[in-house]
Amino acid sequence: MKLRWLYSESDKSFIDQILINRNKTKYDYQKKLEDAPNEFLLRDLEIAIDRILHAMYHNERIVIFGHDDPDGVTATYLLYDFFNYSGYQNHFYYIPNRLVDHHGIQDSFVEYLKIKNADLLITVDNGISSKDKVEEIKALGIDVIITDHHLFDQANIPLATAVINPKREDCSYPYDMLAGVGVSLMLVKGIAKKLDKEMKPSYYFWTAVGSLADRVPMAHVNWIVVRHVLDYWDDINDNTINMLKSFCSPIVSNFDKMNFLTYSYRMIANGRELEGKHHGLQFILANDKEKYDEFTLIQTEKKANEQNLFALNTIIAEILADYDGKGVIYFDQESRIPSPLLGTCATFLVNTLYEPVIMLKERDDIIICEGRCSVGFSILEAFKYCEEALIQFGGHVKAGGFTMYKENLPKFIKLYREYFEQEKTHIEENKTIDIDAVIDINELDNDAIDKLDFMLPFGQDNQEPMLLVKNFDLSGNHHRLLFDNGIKNELIYGKSYELVVQINNNGQAKVIDYRESDENSN
Repeated sequence: MKLRWLYSESDKSFIDQILINRNKTKYDYQKKLEDAPNEFLLRDLEIAIDRILHAMYHNERIVIFGHDDPDGVTATYLLYDFFNYSGYQNHFYYIPNRLVDHHGIQDSFVEYLKIKNADLLITVDNGISSKDKVEEIKALGIDVIITDHHLFDQANIPLATAVINPKREDCSYPYDMLAGVGVSLMLVKGIAKKLDKEMKPSYYFWTAVGSLADRVPMAHVNWIVVRHVLDYWDDINDNTINMLKSFCSPIVSNFDKMNFLTYSYRMIANGRELEGKHHGLQFILANDKEKYDEFTLIQTEKKANEQNLFALNTIIAEILADYDGKGVIYFDQESRIPSPLLGTCATFLVNTLYEPVIMLKERDDIIICEGRCSVGFSILEAFKYCEEALIQFGGHVKAGGFTMYKENLPKFIKLYREYFEQEKTHIEENKTIDIDAVIDINELDNDAIDKLDFMLPFGQDNQEPMLLVKNFDLSGNHHRLLFDNGIKNELIYGKSYELVVQINNNGQAKVIDYRESDENSN
């Protein structure tokens, strides 16, 4: 047993146990789009819409500046396609390649704006931390609209025409944990209302894809949007989605739909290119033969990345073997890990150690970082503590990144170790599993798991249900249990075990922890 199990016995059904332990009712899982807040509560949304409509009516050149993860790609797609859908054609997109460009607005993009003779810049999923570059762009006579969702210094907000970010302290929108694509959706909805146009059902699908990929909480507006996609699946008629479906198994249940959403964001995560192009986005936008060409390209890249993921196992094993309990700081000096996989590697280590992880890599004489953490630690607060050693940092509570000059590495390590030691008690206190329900192994069948369908989608703030499963032994045929972490090799025939099982979005029952049945510690 790796973690402390927190639970209470009950004679109620396991569904009722989950609802009681989460202080929820089934009504809480019946929210619809009409229950979501009015998008016009977002600060500066009306200003942004008026400026965009002015640009459209006067055929001004609009450039959409995105971000090269699935959240940024889908956020870019929504705006770009909506302009097409509205009959507007004088717009362009630019998605920086993180393998070449640092996060945020860089000099190369400013040059691109000059070449395009842009009149209006709209950022999606970024821009909130680019105050100086916004001033530089404004000096060129280009208006700037920022849409973002990241945390930022409230005293250092860019002086743009409009800054739409639900995390603004002066924003009255009641939910601040939208993904970048969620903010983009609100902007598109607002413009559509002004133009009296219907929203494409597929826009909600791609918002769900980007939100799930960005791992924003599956609560409030985010949960409502993804749930809307599950409930109105048959209303979505989109040639990209239909093509992706042709490569997948039949989609019957809501768990199948969640699996397909995951497959979709893993596909469009590929396709980074130079000079602002992105093949994942081109795949969504393209028609006919070009779409198949783009799909072939990103599919090839996806397979290569999966091979790289497999190769990470060796590096992860080395890190775990060398871990000294002082917080993982791994500097990939030999470039064994591709930059896009730094965060993936960090996430796997966090899920194994239940401790924060810092992954570092050198690029262009700068050190870049991807950091991840579990409950009881804030990666952004850690970066803030180390701020004097960093160039810039950003992200979320559980996931973030920074850039740093190489000479500041010793200073960063010193400061980070100090912060880690200060927070170590909180880290240890949170090495627990909150169990939602206790169930016998014979009750954990397909019907039982399917009964959890009404809670989908799972995620932060609507965590995957954790079940304490009693009376498990290796002689049974429990085909829906997933052992992918070495636990099964530790179990012995003839013994009975209690398992902690997590039901994920794909309907799998993943074994997280175990103990022999005669253990009674709680």
